[in-house]
Amino acid sequence: MPTLPQFIPSSGEKQWIKKELHTAQFIQLLWNRTSKRDHNDSEFLKMLIQCAWVNNSRGKGDAGRRWRNQRIAGWLHVDGDILENQLAGALVKKLGISTRRARQLLREKTGITHYYQPFRTTFLKKVEKYSTVISKAFTLVSSKHHDVEHKNATVAKLVFNLPDFQIPKKRGKKRGSTSMMNGLAPALACMDSKRRFPIVNGPTKRLLSASGKKADVDGILSLFRLIGQKGIRDSFYLDVYATSKRKKFKPAKSRKSPHVQEPREIGLKSEENVYASYMKRRSKIRRRHNILLNKFKQAVEWKYKKPEESEYDVLIRDWRKPGRLLLIEAKTETKGASGRAQVRQAIGQLFDYRWRSFKKIMKKVDMALLVPKKPDQDILNLLDSLEINVIWFDGSELKGTMNLT
Repeated sequence: MPTLPQFIPSSGEKQWIKKELHTAQFIQLLWNRTSKRDHNDSEFLKMLIQCAWVNNSRGKGDAGRRWRNQRIAGWLHVDGDILENQLAGALVKKLGISTRRARQLLREKTGITHYYQPFRTTFLKKVEKYSTVISKAFTLVSSKHHDVEHKNATVAKLVFNLPDFQIPKKRGKKRGSTSMMNGLAPALACMDSKRRFPIVNGPTKRLLSASGKKADVDGILSLFRLIGQKGIRDSFYLDVYATSKRKKFKPAKSRKSPHVQEPREIGLKSEENVYASYMKRRSKIRRRHNILLNKFKQAVEWKYKKPEESEYDVLIRDWRKPGRLLLIEAKTETKGASGRAQVRQAIGQLFDYRWRSFKKIMKKVDMALLVPKKPDQDILNLLDSLEINVIWFDGSELKGTMNLT
């Protein structure tokens, strides 16, 4: 995982973020003031999507605003060349807002992402074809769902399940295709009242590439989890951050894991009922073990280089300073006889893995036990005496005898 710089926006970047926020407020007003019938109308959806676009590469001047107002006029079935006051009157009638507010909207400059002209015609035809799915995605992303991560995942799946569309052939290259997410993401981000749905564009793709991820559902959730870190307050801060810092983001280099001997499988028990009981319990522990590891990796994915795994659960390179490694073993229990057995097993595993895999650099390898909840003090004292740190979760927050945040 790349070491990402803190985002301290300049005055120009603050204005940039402010414009994106105005775009979100503009689009949310259009959505909230229209009916479900409008929400299912492909012409309305196309207009709404284009309101999140910038019509020129720099987004400067008045041409972009006039272009957007022409899209609104087309949706309202009025002459695109009519005076602004007449278009404001049509908005007043449609949205039920004051004349002053309608004029203010039409004079605002909006737009987030420059969507390339050659893509637009084909993309907008696809919006017509898949308007039902797109309307569903817009309705969901605009809802006040308590589980924002689950909401974002569901919206992303809806969009990424749409077929890619063909893009024009570039000189010397074959005709390619691209995802519908590219054109929809700015509007989706604007529709989200919590401002947590990330914008997927060239800069954020480079940011994902730096962590070894792609622009897919997992990538969307990875960007979502970056919000709240590094001074990134919401999806619009993330968009400006990715664009302004793009030269800092280099593609992740693949790293080979150390070659270690595979552990032996546990021998079969003679009694079938004992074996079945054992396998059932082992399967349950494995599920809990995987859930714990996934939760941990999500908690640290933007803080450290990409965690590695082998016969050990987690290895984080350069976790504290260059050259320092953190070896982590995960266990699902620490209480009772079963929990004590897991702790003893973890102790043996950590020392064994460190000896076998990092024999020449053992002094540079720190060890830690990852568990779901804070263990009793007796367990903490035992592990502290062996110089093994402990990491646990307090809700969704990562805590422990070491600081990983």
